Amino acid sequence: MALNQLKTVFFKEFTGYLNNFSVFFIWGIYIAVSLASAFYFGSYFLIDNSGLQSYFRFQPAILALIVPAVTMHLWTDEFRLGTIEFLLSQPVDYFILVLGKFFASWAFCSLMILLVLPLIMVSSFFIDINFLSLFSAFLGTLLLSGAFCAVGCMVSALSSRPVITYLVAFFALWGIISLKFEVLMTWFNLPETLPELNFSALYLNFISGRVSLDAFICFFSLTILALWANTAFISGRNR
Repeated sequence: MALNQLKTVFFKEFTGYLNNFSVFFIWGIYIAVSLASAFYFGSYFLIDNSGLQSYFRFQPAILALIVPAVTMHLWTDEFRLGTIEFLLSQPVDYFILVLGKFFASWAFCSLMILLVLPLIMVSSFFIDINFLSLFSAFLGTLLLSGAFCAVGCMVSALSSRPVITYLVAFFALWGIISLKFEVLMTWFNLPETLPELNFSALYLNFISGRVSLDAFICFFSLTILALWANTAFISGRNR
């Protein structure tokens, strides 16, 4: 029963993305900024790019810019259009609603990330592609986008104004990728090994082909925490 409800919410939200022409504009902006960053700032053809490091290294900042535009309408429109009361009155668990919207946004962003495939095909004529490193970079970027989508969904449950939702989500994501555990070490006298847990450092490990359990724990913990908070916010609004 819960799985069928999850599928219903997911397909409703995902088809809503595909039926909205303006959202494809987001894909265009994403790939344009990604390519410009890779070639202009990443010196694409001047360094060893066997795993397309010049392309993937800028993805945290780019996704922090793009993902809020993907997620800002998920709950915001429900509040703005007055459909939230009807939605929450349905015999569906709040967590199922949150998961359905989250997975729809993550699926959309995953398709967006796959837009790099033509670049890989063209680059394979000039670069000896290391497909193991490339797979690791894809995995890290997918996990990154999932965590960002969870945070974006959570923020969208806080306001009925899309612009405010976008800005809050953007600054939240930018803060996450800028967070340095050295600061926490200074405040709480934490062990010196913790700088390796920096969010950005863990992502860079992915695009370098170094995948660790700490990385999965960090990404999944952020995702689960954001989904839990999202559910709490929605539940609180219905009281």
